[in-house]
Amino acid sequence: TPDTLRLYPDATGTAEVVLAPPRTPDVPAGPNPFALQITPAEHPDQITVPEGNLTVTPFTELKAELLPGRVRGRWRGRPQLAVDNLGNAEVTATLKGHDQASDLGYDIRPNTVQIAPGRAAFVRLALRPSRFLWAGRAQKHDYAVDVARSGTKPVTAKGEYLQPALLAGWLSKIFLFLLMLALIFAALWFSHRPTLSSQATAKPAPSPAGAVVAPSAKVPSPSASPTLQATPTPTPTDAGAAAPTKKPSGGGGNPNAQQPVQDADRNVRLQSGQNIFVLSSSKNLSDGSGFVTGNWDTWTDVTFTVHRYRKGIVALEATSRRGSVLQASDKTIQDMGLPDGVQSIQRGDLTDSERWQLQPIDGHQNFYRLVNKQTGRCLEDETTLPVSPNAAGILGNLDCTNGFDPNQAWTFNQLNQ
Repeated sequence: TPDTLRLYPDATGTAEVVLAPPRTPDVPAGPNPFALQITPAEHPDQITVPEGNLTVTPFTELKAELLPGRVRGRWRGRPQLAVDNLGNAEVTATLKGHDQASDLGYDIRPNTVQIAPGRAAFVRLALRPSRFLWAGRAQKHDYAVDVARSGTKPVTAKGEYLQPALLAGWLSKIFLFLLMLALIFAALWFSHRPTLSSQATAKPAPSPAGAVVAPSAKVPSPSASPTLQATPTPTPTDAGAAAPTKKPSGGGGNPNAQQPVQDADRNVRLQSGQNIFVLSSSKNLSDGSGFVTGNWDTWTDVTFTVHRYRKGIVALEATSRRGSVLQASDKTIQDMGLPDGVQSIQRGDLTDSERWQLQPIDGHQNFYRLVNKQTGRCLEDETTLPVSPNAAGILGNLDCTNGFDPNQAWTFNQLNQ
């Protein structure tokens, strides 16, 4: 100032020059050369350019920001820290995270940054909660990261870390309810665990379908067999029309135990719709051995005592082996001795595999299906007709069929006492 001087020959004039560099990173700190151009109006070709140096003092200005400002995670959060150097000099800063409750751990890499003027640095952070949140509402952690330079006040960037529970809201309530039920069940199981025992032995290998086997022992002559009655054969009646029941006298651990509703039918033959009988080749089979089927006159006879319970349930006790009943094991039939023998039958202390449901067959009087309470399958005569003398078939427990199936239709013939 001024920008024009009027001078006479050999005269001197003075002008003041004021330099005002902007406060931006574009003007670096330190010496900055400058020049002035002087042009005489009368002699424009005689230009003079004096030069000088302007020393710009450094200034610092940092800005820090967490991106994003809110992070979410069950095990860890992963935000980024952006540090901008708005000053005109390079800065070196250290980074440190903290929160008021000290609930978080901080993994900052790198934890020291060097930033040129007008540049920015991006640093990755990993936030780890001190404890895992299993159930309940999500927990909010307020945290901050300090960007500090030596001798200056640190710049702080604030953020929020939201830690949801593994089982949140209604899901945690369902989980706790199921856990409580499991604990109650375990307590009841270990305090009232039943004692189970079995007298079963290995099941003999079955013969091929439709095959017959020879008896293992001499069979008595037909004259040794009892004489059949000439009168029509009685059948077990439905337990619903039976006499009133008596209360059990105690003993046994089966909650479904019940006494028979009337006197048992003794010396009963079990005959299928194929006119084949349930037989055995031995008088001592109460060890889990299977029954066979065949002609009555050529095999050792097996008769049963029919014990009737409520709702049409019966138990079939081998007459010659007291305390041993007909039992279903998967698809095979066994002769199984009960733990307390006859007393178990009198108390009705039987498993479902030893209980049989009588189902009348429509249109076929005196014929019944015998449905096992445990398997839901029917007693079936697997004998392939015709049967040659001294040959036997198999007694099985197979899926029930509709209508009249002679293999699954059974009638009860009572011998003379």
